[in-house]
This record gives sequence, structure tokens and C-alpha cells, in this order.
Amino acid sequence: MDNKLALIFTHKGSSDYLWYCLEQAKKTNPEARIILLGDDANKPYDSSIEHYLISDYFEGATDFEKVYRHQSSNPYWYELICFQRWFIIRDFVQKNNIEQCYGCDTDIMIYDDLSKYIPEGNFKLTIANKNGPQCSYFTNKSINDFCNYILKQYTDPSGLQRLLTRYRGFVDNNRPGGNCDMTMFELCEKDYPGSVLDFGFMTPQPGLNKNLVYCCSSNYDWMKIEKLKNFTIAQIRFEDNKPYILAKDGNKYFVPVVHFLGQYKQFMYDYATIDQNKKEYIKNKFTTKKRFHKIKYLIKQCLPFGIVSLLKKNK
Repeated sequence: MDNKLALIFTHKGSSDYLWYCLEQAKKTNPEARIILLGDDANKPYDSSIEHYLISDYFEGATDFEKVYRHQSSNPYWYELICFQRWFIIRDFVQKNNIEQCYGCDTDIMIYDDLSKYIPEGNFKLTIANKNGPQCSYFTNKSINDFCNYILKQYTDPSGLQRLLTRYRGFVDNNRPGGNCDMTMFELCEKDYPGSVLDFGFMTPQPGLNKNLVYCCSSNYDWMKIEKLKNFTIAQIRFEDNKPYILAKDGNKYFVPVVHFLGQYKQFMYDYATIDQNKKEYIKNKFTTKKRFHKIKYLIKQCLPFGIVSLLKKNK
């Protein structure tokens, strides 16, 4: 069994923020394996980032799809792949004998060595702010147990009923959302108290000073106001290339991981502390790519059908 810490990212397609994320992880975790489970569209330009195809580790994800029941206002495909990534990671770590890993979102920036934050004691996995899986620690066994737990919720009658009751609360109150992979983390913490460690800044645990993940999202503004008294993205300050959050009481807190959800992805370039030349390379590469696809789209909209067909044939 390989005991070297692995940081595992799952992503389809290629986006500029993906590479800021991976390069940042490389810089701050030089001893860890940086692994991208992706597709042909995002093969790395740097051999230090390990790349594997999602399609080679999709067996468990396919099995889950057979029992999945969609209960969300979000699109079916979106919620499904969010669930499936945990089965993809499980199959990958088991087939490659990886003992411990962090399952990471690709819109996070990591500013510290994550080996410092491996939970001790009886904790088997980590979450952020009650149900956030943005940067979750697993052992080889706990990722397997977690996937089995998800399957049980969708195959056991009592689990299905609990999910249906929860979803009805969204529908009856005309609230967006529903059941998603984050729901599984939330329920797992409730069902197995003492085995799931919350590293989120919004839910600091007594005596724990290793809070790990801070979310930048307008969706969480109300939680910030209630729990942290005016923590916002504007209050992140850098000292020696490390981010700190300034609290209303004047104290500052180091932020090992920042989650740039939704519209905040556009700031990942600004908050990356990687080499400036590398930042510019990524920025220019994807700016050119976006312009090319925009021009191609405009040509398709404007030119006669016959010429468009010729373009498709020779692309």
C-alpha cells in the first residue's frame, strides 16, 4: 500500500481555473502526489501532474447510476456526476493501492501542506461547514465505506424514505436544491458522530485550531454574517503569499484552503501564488482558446449552411 499522500482532482474538460488550482497544489504540496482524474481534453502540459482517464475507473459510478434517484432542482446529469466522482476516486485508490488522499474540488486554492491537517484519532474523513466536500480527507478504507454508505441510502427502504422526506421539504417550501452528494456528508456525520471531522471555518470545533476550508460564495453570505460576523472575500489579505481572513474583532486567521465557488472562479488568477510566468502562460493559453471558440461560433451563425458543413468536415 502506497502511504504517500495523494491530492486527487476530478474534472471533465479543460478550464483555466483548473490549471491555477493544480499548479497551486503542486507548489504548496511538493511531497504529495498531484493526480488529475480527467479526460483527453485536459491532459497536463507538465509531467509532474499525474493524469488518468475517468473512463478507466467508472465501474462503480455506472453501478451507482442504476440505483440513483434524482431529487433536486439541479439538472440530473450535474447531480449524478457529483455523486459518481466519489466512486471514481474509490475505484482509483483501490486499484492503485493508495492509502490516504484528499478528494479535491478543482475550484479551490491550496496554500499549505495538507499533510499537516491529516485528522488524528477516530476520524475517518473530513468535511467543511457541515456538508462541504471541497477538500475531504479519506483513507483507502473510509472512501470505500463512504461509497457503501451512499449506496445504502439509495437501496435501503429507510434510507430512501429519509431522502424523500428531506426532498419534500425543499419542494413544499419552494426552495431550490434538494439531495446531492453534500447531503451524504451531512447525513454521514449525523449517523456516525465522532468519525467525521469538520474543518470548515463556519463551524469551528472547540479546541480545534486547524480550520481548513473557507468558502467564497454569495450563497453563503448569510452564514458568514451569522457565524463569523462579516467574513467576506474582500477581507482576505495576503502576508508572505499566504491568505488570512480578518475578523470583525480584529483577529486574523490563516486560510489553508479557499473555495472559489461559482462566480468567484474568476478571481483564481489573482489569488494564485504560483510563478508569474506560469500564471501568464495559463491565462494566455485559455484566452486564445476562448477567442477561437467564440470566432468559430460566430462563423457558424453567419455563414451559409454549405460552408459550415465544410468547416465541420475539415475541423
